[in-house]
Amino acid sequence: MAWSDLLHYIEAETDAIWVNEPQDVLALRLGVQTSEAGVYGQYFSPWVMVTGLVRSLAIVDLAALVRLARDETFTVAHLQRLVHEMLAVMLGVVSYFGLPQLAATLAAVDRTVDQIEEREDFSRFIRALHTNVNRYNLWLYQTFPWRLGVLFPKTNGMDAQTVLDLLSRPPYHHEEVV
Repeated sequence: MAWSDLLHYIEAETDAIWVNEPQDVLALRLGVQTSEAGVYGQYFSPWVMVTGLVRSLAIVDLAALVRLARDETFTVAHLQRLVHEMLAVMLGVVSYFGLPQLAATLAAVDRTVDQIEEREDFSRFIRALHTNVNRYNLWLYQTFPWRLGVLFPKTNGMDAQTVLDLLSRPPYHHEEVV
């Protein structure tokens, strides 16, 4: 696939998921993805993992690439190398954790980004990818079961004192080695 064809695909996919939840996010949310990820027959941990990975890719990695694409100290070759590095972990786990559509797009980016020769083309391409991944991030954020957080209340001072008391008794007490 030519990078320009992938760019048009990414732009069309972004339009498609602007107000409609991506199918792989929906399947993950409903627990019907076909991945083996998740211990003890649950899909919550893969959901947590992939949500964090996509958030990082959208908010940190691709946002940085959008900025660096305007920095003349980085050549297009440097920027391409950064794309490969930023996607290295993603390519191995995003599909496994339940987002095969997004993973396929990222794999296509990894295969085609080296075709881009001009800075402006790279900038347009990476902005489109950033928008797409950020949209995924928004869908994951909006559909995540945040209500489960009530099961993990912050500790108060009494809880902290209990932890300190436990640490001061054997076997938790650390003796200095002479």
